[in-house]
Amino acid sequence: MRTVESAPGRLPELRHLRYLLALAEERHFGRAAARVGIAQPPFSQQIQQLEQIVGEVLVRRRPAIELTPAGAHLAATARLMVDQLTRGVESTQSIGRGEQGALRLGFAASAFLTQLPAAVRLFRETYPGVDVQLRHLSSEAQLQALKSGTLDVGVTRDPPADDPDLIVDPMLSEGFVAVLPPDHRLASSWMPIALSQLADDPFVLFSGTTAPALHRRVHQLFENAAFTPGVILEAQEWISIVGLVEAGVGVSIAPDTFRRLKLGNVKYVQVSHGLRTTTALCRSRTYGGPAAEAFVTISRGLSQTIETPANDLPQEGWVARQCELSYELST
Repeated sequence: MRTVESAPGRLPELRHLRYLLALAEERHFGRAAARVGIAQPPFSQQIQQLEQIVGEVLVRRRPAIELTPAGAHLAATARLMVDQLTRGVESTQSIGRGEQGALRLGFAASAFLTQLPAAVRLFRETYPGVDVQLRHLSSEAQLQALKSGTLDVGVTRDPPADDPDLIVDPMLSEGFVAVLPPDHRLASSWMPIALSQLADDPFVLFSGTTAPALHRRVHQLFENAAFTPGVILEAQEWISIVGLVEAGVGVSIAPDTFRRLKLGNVKYVQVSHGLRTTTALCRSRTYGGPAAEAFVTISRGLSQTIETPANDLPQEGWVARQCELSYELST
């Protein structure tokens, strides 16, 4: 029986395994060589080289071409390896197109008052191979996670527009409304009111720890209106603020879209001041990937215009019900 000397320390290369598989299926050196696209002499040399690498006779040449038991075993192993590699290449290409992998999506709960729910639904339908991992975080926590690479996309309120590490895509720009008890002197106003008209009223606002971005924006409103509000309480949950306003304890200020929640017996009156608040998609310039790009593209398609008047917003639906259950609108 023919013997071969092994080459210690060497492992077969992918081409060796492809050639062995072709020979196992064709059982003819000429046809196998043609199948892999090389001439027969170098093909035969590569098979001999493979036998030297493993130190075993892999192919019987007479009376007919067939694999030895050792060759058949190696061919079966090679088939598994090649198939796995093929699947690996295909999945890699799919991940590169954003069709597989994971999307780590951060959000403040008030983001569900934008097109975010529709964007998540459409993304999951379009890219079923991507695992969408939702993370409820404040805007500040999202920005830190984006910069550290632990988050792919963040839906934040009023992110810094000049941060060189971030790509910011606005989703929704909106004004503010005054939240008033039903018997308040301005509750029946159908015209926007000036914030200064509430200068003598006690205020109930979001706390700076729960909603720092919204807290800063609201206090910018007061600064622009040239008065310091009498804040009697800072609450952590929107339902608490609404309940206190309904009880007549004070008044509040909120983004336009908050009226969609339809909580409690309170009145929403638009504030005439021009300052607006923006909910935006944020990505890292360093850590972004194809899935993040795909999600942003879908979100853009759902909102070509980001200026959304509150009166045009639907008052019912899944988003409002979800937010009524959540209540904790960290921004």
